[in-house]
Amino acid sequence: MNVRTASFADDYQWWCGHGAAAEIIDPHTLAIVRFEPTSRRWHLGSAMDCIFAHGDAIAIVPLIEVQTTMLIEPEASPFIWPLAIARAVPNERLAAIESETLPWLRSISLARQINDERIKRFGASDEVWALFERARTRGWLGAAPYTQAFADLAPFVYALRFARGRTVAIADAGGAAGAAYLTHNGAHRVDAVLGDAQVTRDAARWFARPYGDALPEKAALLAGDAATVSAPVHVVLDRVPDGYREIPVVRPMPRDLCVSFDPDDGPVVRSFGVRVTSHAQPRQIVGSSEHVPLGGSAGRIAVVVREDGLLTDDADTDEARALTARLNREGFLATLTTASQLDPAQHDLVHVVGLLRPEHVKTKLEACKAAGLPVVLAPSLTDVHGLGVWGDRITTMMQQRVLDRALLEDFFDHLAARRLEADGADPRGQEPFAGWGTQVAEVLELADVLIVGSAQEEHHYRTKFNWRGRAQLGGPSVDHGPIPQPMDDLVGTGDFLLMHAPLESRSNQLLALHAVRRLGLPVVVAGPIMDANYYVMLRDAAGDATMFLPKPTPAQIAALYRRARVYVDIGWYPLGTARAARAALSGCALVVGSNSYAAHWAPGLWAVDPTNVGAVANGIGDAWAHAAARTDAIRDCSGRIAAFADPRAVLAATAQAYATAQSLRSGM
Repeated sequence: MNVRTASFADDYQWWCGHGAAAEIIDPHTLAIVRFEPTSRRWHLGSAMDCIFAHGDAIAIVPLIEVQTTMLIEPEASPFIWPLAIARAVPNERLAAIESETLPWLRSISLARQINDERIKRFGASDEVWALFERARTRGWLGAAPYTQAFADLAPFVYALRFARGRTVAIADAGGAAGAAYLTHNGAHRVDAVLGDAQVTRDAARWFARPYGDALPEKAALLAGDAATVSAPVHVVLDRVPDGYREIPVVRPMPRDLCVSFDPDDGPVVRSFGVRVTSHAQPRQIVGSSEHVPLGGSAGRIAVVVREDGLLTDDADTDEARALTARLNREGFLATLTTASQLDPAQHDLVHVVGLLRPEHVKTKLEACKAAGLPVVLAPSLTDVHGLGVWGDRITTMMQQRVLDRALLEDFFDHLAARRLEADGADPRGQEPFAGWGTQVAEVLELADVLIVGSAQEEHHYRTKFNWRGRAQLGGPSVDHGPIPQPMDDLVGTGDFLLMHAPLESRSNQLLALHAVRRLGLPVVVAGPIMDANYYVMLRDAAGDATMFLPKPTPAQIAALYRRARVYVDIGWYPLGTARAARAALSGCALVVGSNSYAAHWAPGLWAVDPTNVGAVANGIGDAWAHAAARTDAIRDCSGRIAAFADPRAVLAATAQAYATAQSLRSGM
């Protein structure tokens, strides 16, 4: 029998650090089961914790998902086991444990008692039962309600960004679960002093790890208060001393939101303080970050972005803002606007950045042409019709419907083979809406000159939309932002991957996070939450090594680019290449989708199939390894992109496009 599995709870399987624990997990050693109603991605369900005892040894399996809708009329097993458990314990034993607990679960379901926490004592001795009750009062995962357990664990989940591969000292009676968590998730060594003999004995048995009575003199991270320990990172629990960053803990909503530090996610239930005294230094920009303006230019330029572009943080709007600022420094009177706000009489030339929504600009560009205004267009359209719409829609549907990890892996295989389809999501291609392609072709014909980022982009317009006009090759306008703000207390002092895009299905962070989770690498996901449901999916796919920053400041963004080891962008239809260029110029190794025009820039970047989770994982892992050595290929790639995106070269190409458009309008 094959059991159903999910990787959601793998970060919390303490027993993995104890070699004999897998042998204890057996229906004959089942001692206590704790059942609790939860939610997960809009599915009705619950979760249960199983405690197994054999002699002095205890093994705990928390967060086994129970689909309560299948308790009465099962289409499949109601149980979804943590993947780490299913890999270590034979399926036959897990199936027998299901059979042991199922009658009780069905009875409380029939009695309509599944809306509250329930605890069932199976074979627990009085000693084990007493230990369980003490564990509940201390908020330990496996015994306490999830809301309490995750709130108590939250500071240590946060501390993981400082602790991977390093020595940790914990001096706090509430640090028992945190020590087990950090040990399980990659800390090199964790020394914990709990300050109470009974707590120490109970914790050693509950979490199957030793707790001591002495701390090292030096550690990379100190959690709690211990004046004898020197550490560059200090986490103070439940208070925020002067000079420390306050980190709020949002009330957990298992399992959709177990740990969050964003007050927008819910009410704050506790706060703790973090101080970092040894800061990582941001890298220098490759090439010229900006040049001294020549000046002497004149003309009123309208830089037009999509209708939500003035309020949206994305690659195309980054480029439009950088372009507008650069034109103004040269003496032009450049105005950033939208098509709906554009008054042709107030401008001498129109420069449209992005063409994802052609219906928003078509009518206004027709008016501009009628008024004799030159029109320059930088469409930045990738294969929206052939890949983008399908990938955007099908992955969201897949993640919403699939809970079983084995089934999800099957879906990943079918996705990579382009064999998945659903209503409005066809791998043979479809438009975002009816008539989209026709409108794109009509808008392209309204432009006097197209600015393209590569020969491949020009070829796409000529073959897909039968365009026959003038093209000007030009690199992206990149703004490196203000002076970087130290980010160590937010993202840690070590290396990380960076994804910077709006949190919505078009950006495809979902498949990227599934790939990163296979590698166990730390990743920062920065960008505004555009789709709350998609954000829930991202949190579900991510491990605890994922850090979400939905509202970073420009100075923080500047620091992220110049600190990240690898930049990842495998969006279904990227809106321009300005952010990929910024990452390369900031010294990051690049992993981009093979559908992106950035994939053609230079050898030394990793272009991966955005539909293939395995290929994405391989590309990210390879880029991570090469970035550590700063290989010649990465340096050469950054150098070539620096030449392509050089501010003087970009401005010259833009001015040439303007001159060509003006000459065509004036009949010269």
